[in-house]
Amino acid sequence: SLVRWSYQGKDVLPNELLPMLEKEGLLAQVDRWVMEQTIRAGAQLKNCAKNFILTFNVSNQALQSKGFTDFLKQTLQSYGMEKHNFYVELYAAHMLKFTEDVSHLVAICKESGVRITQKRFGSLTSLFKSAMEPDVAVLKLDISLLNTLQTEEERSNYLKSIVFMCHQYHKRLCLTGVEDKENNEMAISHGCDYIQGYYYYCPLELSDLYALLLLEREVDL
Repeated sequence: SLVRWSYQGKDVLPNELLPMLEKEGLLAQVDRWVMEQTIRAGAQLKNCAKNFILTFNVSNQALQSKGFTDFLKQTLQSYGMEKHNFYVELYAAHMLKFTEDVSHLVAICKESGVRITQKRFGSLTSLFKSAMEPDVAVLKLDISLLNTLQTEEERSNYLKSIVFMCHQYHKRLCLTGVEDKENNEMAISHGCDYIQGYYYYCPLELSDLYALLLLEREVDL
């Protein structure tokens, strides 16, 4: 889900809008609104496709806000969201800094059948450590982190190692930021479970997404 805002005829992009919301202490309220819209969209998506995943980013302000976990649980129940279709995304730094809040959220997610995704690793070393977190189902690795390595062989060996370790700890790996055929083929050949990036689709409005899924369903039939 992408938060966008149009003001006086101009679009305010997320990299400008989110810092503004954080500065004003409004992220928790916006998170709740986006979460409900995402879950509501998921209820509609069930009519178009069954094999889909929705992810929702949780900000540090939302993590620390009173009643946030109860809101998540009630919203999932009210829309009848299937547990295997919904993932809550947490930043690696938040899991280290807000341990008590994260633990409470994780407990609610387990109770509701929601899975946890972790992303935004500061280094490949922290990614390896995160693979051992028992409550994390999916690790999201941005390809830019691999690109900090010097050679293609190093990138290939690191990705193989990360995929292997994730699978050893019964986790899935999503490679994000994939924008070309070469990186897409690398993700597939190295066993990444999910691939995310503009190579497949740019962000779509919900109406366009529904139309796309209905078209694919007709083709399958």
